[in-house]
Amino acid sequence: PLADQVASCILHVLGAKRAMAFEPDTPLMDMGLDSMDLLALNDQLGRQFRTTLEPAFFFNYSTARQITAYFEDQTSAPSSGWSVSLR
Repeated sequence: PLADQVASCILHVLGAKRAMAFEPDTPLMDMGLDSMDLLALNDQLGRQFRTTLEPAFFFNYSTARQITAYFEDQTSAPSSGWSVSLR
């Protein structure tokens, strides 16, 4: 599902040390991502979904759930929910 693809991209950028901070409704910056991390995430998502995201994308879509909803709207594919679990 799209939610897992988005989560995978975010977790890749978070890395092992910050992965436990991941929650679908937690803002990316609250997970510990800084501006350089957001650039890396922009690249990850762009490759994953074969698109180019606007520089201000993460100001409008600041959580994994919001990012997933954006891509669902773009593809009209319903998500089957979140299956990523770190606990």
